[in-house]
Amino acid sequence: MFDGSLPGPAAVAEVSDAELIDAITGWSATAAAARARMFAALAEWHRRAGIDPQHERAAADDLDHAAAQVACALTVSQGRAHALMDTAVVLRDRLPQLGRLFLAGQVGERVVARIVWQCEFVVDDAVWAALDEQFAHAATTWGTLSGAKLDTAIEVWLQLHDPDAVRRA
Repeated sequence: MFDGSLPGPAAVAEVSDAELIDAITGWSATAAAARARMFAALAEWHRRAGIDPQHERAAADDLDHAAAQVACALTVSQGRAHALMDTAVVLRDRLPQLGRLFLAGQVGERVVARIVWQCEFVVDDAVWAALDEQFAHAATTWGTLSGAKLDTAIEVWLQLHDPDAVRRA
């Protein structure tokens, strides 16, 4: 990741304009790949937390405990930690092709987060598989879209595969 193939902060003043744009692109992909690796670790942390049957009726279960530890580690709220772990699990279990693109730095966290949020109401495994296939083909071009246009692009596929899962006001 930091193998010296991209210029660091001290070297950027010395590179050409084309090399500087390449550096910006490369560091952006590296950042996405690093975040994807964090999500893979979060998914594993979620798996390890599991649910202890002795705690299933407790006010705070094992996942709450795991989220509290993530919240402390990342200095985020516990709610945000839960959301991050949920996104990680969806990437691992429901959208593995999209997850591989994220790991390769070809899709950014913003696009991944919007896809996961928009697909919150999908329950059918076959629909998840179809959506994963569609998103893997299209999501690499969605980074330039505004928030509203990104949501529309995602909703097109949701409407096609599971109209009941589309968010409506």
